[in-house]
Amino acid sequence: MKKIILLIAMVLGIVSAQAQRMDTNDIPQKVRDAFRKDYSSVEFPGWTKFGDIYITTFAFNGSVTIRYNSDGTLNHLEQSIEPNAIPQAAKDYLDTNFPNDTVQLAYEIKDGNGVITYLTDFSYSDSKKISKYIFDAKGNFLETRSW
Repeated sequence: MKKIILLIAMVLGIVSAQAQRMDTNDIPQKVRDAFRKDYSSVEFPGWTKFGDIYITTFAFNGSVTIRYNSDGTLNHLEQSIEPNAIPQAAKDYLDTNFPNDTVQLAYEIKDGNGVITYLTDFSYSDSKKISKYIFDAKGNFLETRSW
């Protein structure tokens, strides 16, 4: 768990070093309108800008990171979910291949085209190694990333 927290802190540090923090009034109206349409009950969060992408992270039924293009169209949406909410085929794959190991965190990710994937942070019982397993919307295994 400490490695996950450290990794998240490092990623946020890199992104914030390259990204520009934004005042709400500096965010294009189309981005603000899209956010309000999608999350009307959420207090307007802090934003950063990375190129032409506007990024915010906030709490809404878990953690949400959302990126909008400058025209207000969705670029990327990442929502934390309970590990047991991943598709059954993904659970079966992990249970079959790693019966003694555990999904620590899970995310549902939607890209700008509406394509949904699932990402799991997975830790092994016999080491401190962490892997990310990525599945499509039906739970079919796509790829893994380890460190």
